Amino acid sequence: MNIVFSGSSGAGKGTLTEMFLKDNNFKKFTTCTTRKPREGEKDGFDYYFYDKEIFLQKVNAEEML
Repeated sequence: MNIVFSGSSGAGKGTLTEMFLKDNNFKKFTTCTTRKPREGEKDGFDYYFYDKEIFLQKVNAEEML
């Protein structure tokens, strides 16, 4: 089963994810974003950080939805 949390920056997606990972037998998968990494975030772990051009190329190539 996959659960997706979607919302704007600061909406609490990370907090909900941490709660699910701690209290259940869920595993996190890494998503992508077009924003710049915040201090301490690692590419490929926290997110895959793509610029808008690469992001759209991947969508157009049907590599992601």
